[in-house]
Amino acid sequence: MPLTVKLSSSSVLDSSAEVIAVGVTEAALEKQKALVALNEALHEQLFVHATRAKFTGALGQLLDIPTWGHLPAPRLVLIGMGKVKGAGDAAALRTLAAAASRQALSAASLALALPEKAAGPD
Repeated sequence: MPLTVKLSSSSVLDSSAEVIAVGVTEAALEKQKALVALNEALHEQLFVHATRAKFTGALGQLLDIPTWGHLPAPRLVLIGMGKVKGAGDAAALRTLAAAASRQALSAASLALALPEKAAGPD
């Protein structure tokens, strides 16, 4: 099956993809806008679950969560990117895309959300 790429500036909250993968930098989760929106949509349970799982956004960390019907997508995958050097860090973005693709191998569709701010103070 050929790979089709579709670019969109819409919110991951509106995605009809089967899997939503979100790149997470190693910074305070509650300061990352996409995660705050997802936490609200998931009835304030995303940050609770991330804390229990000791998910910090460190490079290579994965957190696969069912959305319990609170989002159109049935699965949410947070992918740790570590301390990203900048928005143009091509290696970090390639690693994110590869990890997201592996997590969605059996899915019909994947939405990949890049971190809004890839560098800067916590």
